[in-house]
Amino acid sequence: MAPSFGVQLISCGPNRLVVLSRVRQLLRLSLVDVKNIVDAGPVMLGECLSDEKCQRLLNEFKDLGAEVDLTIFDTSHEHERLHSTLRRLCADFGATEVQKALAEVIEEMPEST
Repeated sequence: MAPSFGVQLISCGPNRLVVLSRVRQLLRLSLVDVKNIVDAGPVMLGECLSDEKCQRLLNEFKDLGAEVDLTIFDTSHEHERLHSTLRRLCADFGATEVQKALAEVIEEMPEST
């Protein structure tokens, strides 16, 4: 199985508001939630991405002046990571909010063939 990649935001750099706004678009959270998450430490902007998507995201945030880092994932543990992430999100934001966000994401996904 081919590796997948992730992008982690280390710091916003000089264009903090622009970077926070873009993180908000990616994570679909309120500005207050994004600010709290970014202030708490490194933030995963994308996990299990293809090489092309990862490079686009890295370049986009670097162009905004942010410090970002590349992460390589062993996709054999993808299922466990997903469950861990969902449990953490439910603890942080509540199960109802996570369910709403997942429903929106699923709605926007193209149908699999």
